[in-house]
Amino acid sequence: MTHFPSIYALDIGNTRAKLALFMDDALHSISFADNPDSLKLLLTHGFPIVVSNVSHTEWTDALSLLPNPILDIQREGNLPFHSNYASPKTLGMDRICNIAALCHPHQITQNRLVIDIGTCVKMDFIDENNTYLGGSIAPGIQLQLNALHDYTAQLPKLAPEESFSILLGNDTHSSMQSGVMGGIQAAIQWRITEFNNRYQNLQVYMTGGDAHYFDLVQKNNIFVDENLTLKGIYALYKIQSLPI
Repeated sequence: MTHFPSIYALDIGNTRAKLALFMDDALHSISFADNPDSLKLLLTHGFPIVVSNVSHTEWTDALSLLPNPILDIQREGNLPFHSNYASPKTLGMDRICNIAALCHPHQITQNRLVIDIGTCVKMDFIDENNTYLGGSIAPGIQLQLNALHDYTAQLPKLAPEESFSILLGNDTHSSMQSGVMGGIQAAIQWRITEFNNRYQNLQVYMTGGDAHYFDLVQKNNIFVDENLTLKGIYALYKIQSLPI
């Protein structure tokens, strides 16, 4: 049995970073960092940090100053799936990590749909032949709410709320929440229905920082894993056997 050393997996999003500690080939703990300075306080061990992608200069600069070894997942490296994506060099590393997390031996004979609800709403599909066929990207909750404020004269700037009416808002505030939140939920529900109609033996997975806003799990037999991207980073680290 191959022994993998303890590592940190780092998922840097548009609003914050999520840090996972993997020890003894298992997820040990999860932490969050709003900025590079707070990340430094979370690194209590000198373990290597495996990063899927760093697009923000402030994070790039901060990571280069850490004593921990930094390991980058390679999109051109070994992947646990085949891909029919027409532009593989533009496929986001977060999407690659989500797909990789669903390629355990017991999963690869299933059709799999992963829904990642964050800054964007991303859906990706991998079939029962373990081939990635593609997906979709749409604006997330805050992007849609911001657009309503930024591109109109009088609509207020809002943040998403846990409680909202799917069909009817009774003032401007609740109408915006209903339109955005209800619209996203309806779009997700429609796609799940379409995939179920076209593909048998479908398993749906949901992840992302904003997934908790939507009540879809009971209706669609969805498996929720808020740490899916981090598990994908770790899976790719093992597959690519990154040198330390």
